[in-house]
Amino acid sequence: MLTECVADRKADEEMVAFKLMMWAWKLGKERRGGLTTPQFVRAGLMRLEMGEDLTHIVRGGTVRPIAPEEEVLALQAEA
Repeated sequence: MLTECVADRKADEEMVAFKLMMWAWKLGKERRGGLTTPQFVRAGLMRLEMGEDLTHIVRGGTVRPIAPEEEVLALQAEA
């Protein structure tokens, strides 16, 4: 995903979001810095400067939401 600290602009944004979601699940609630899974995914996408238009991902017929940027930015402002 990252080479020389530059995001792969050709990466499938939905796949990157799903990988971030799987990472969030593996980390567990305690190790995500207080973020929910949808917030963790959005924060990761924001760091990578991708997925601005993604609101959800679909895997196995299940729609999994991604938090809006405003929600994550509001949490960062509170911290």
